[in-house]
Amino acid sequence: MTFLGIDVGTTNTKVCLIPQRRTLGVPTPGDPEQLQHVVTKLIEDVAEGQRIDGIGIAGMAETGFHSEPISSR
Repeated sequence: MTFLGIDVGTTNTKVCLIPQRRTLGVPTPGDPEQLQHVVTKLIEDVAEGQRIDGIGIAGMAETGFHSEPISSR
């Protein structure tokens, strides 16, 4: 079985493939759209078309973002 790990950290975003022990990482962008692009590209590059049986995601609280504007009431 092959598993994918995603870690969105304050400084770096990393993706790893287990049990292949393949890991890629880049600096974490501050923009949500750039972050989505970076994570997608890292997954494509590390997985190289392999079937993924499970995914684990880790991240710090400050890496969360609202995907829609928050309207005031």
